[in-house]
Amino acid sequence: MPIFQWNPVFPVNPTLLKAIGDILAVHLIVPDMVKISALLVVYMLPILNAGRQHIKSKDT
Repeated sequence: MPIFQWNPVFPVNPTLLKAIGDILAVHLIVPDMVKISALLVVYMLPILNAGRQHIKSKDT
């Protein structure tokens, strides 16, 4: 079950609103440097992982 599920019957999804609220609250509370480093880690991990897979496949 996806977190962000679009429900046409209820255009305003309370779960979605709560999730957005939580994200905004975290963004307001967490200092910028921590936020930026966390985002970098989140975005870089898949790229680094893909790079590692690519290098592995090249070796064989």
